[in-house]
Amino acid sequence: MKRSNRTKQDLASSLKLLMRTSCLSDISVQDIVDSSGISRHTFYYHFIDKQDLVQWVFRSEVVEPIEKETEHYFEKLIGVMERMQKEPAFYARALEVSGQNSFSEYFFDTLLHMAESSLREFAQSRSREFPEERGVFAARFVTYAVVGIIKEWVKSGMKEEPQQVMGMLLGVSEGLAGLVFEQPPED
Repeated sequence: MKRSNRTKQDLASSLKLLMRTSCLSDISVQDIVDSSGISRHTFYYHFIDKQDLVQWVFRSEVVEPIEKETEHYFEKLIGVMERMQKEPAFYARALEVSGQNSFSEYFFDTLLHMAESSLREFAQSRSREFPEERGVFAARFVTYAVVGIIKEWVKSGMKEEPQQVMGMLLGVSEGLAGLVFEQPPED
């Protein structure tokens, strides 16, 4: 592992450890560097702030591996949830914070990108044109539902299996995808 990645991993491990007992909003960059033994300067060399570190953890430990494993949208969502289950305190506390540059915002944007990409691939696989306005609206609609369901699942302790949670949403989303690609009514 490159030294840069090792440093990032060490900072991430320290943050995860701190988040087992404290809310993200109560943890400072100084707490993270004190826990890791890494200097503040080095922290800021790698990350803008602690939210950037949280986002890096999600991207490197969840999103990037899933993107390599599968192209199917619901398999990606199940993979996201399965990986989140490995760090329940981290994700529960990360999702408590909202607002600009928060993990909640990043989480939504990441899942929105997955939904849009999946709809575009769906259209391409059927030699259909992607209806931009309806397609983007459908991706946002599904993402709001998915994020809401996942947040509720996280808040309730991640007890249900991800396949069970996403299985209920699959039929609804497939129906919506069909509507997206229908011809709009003539005016």
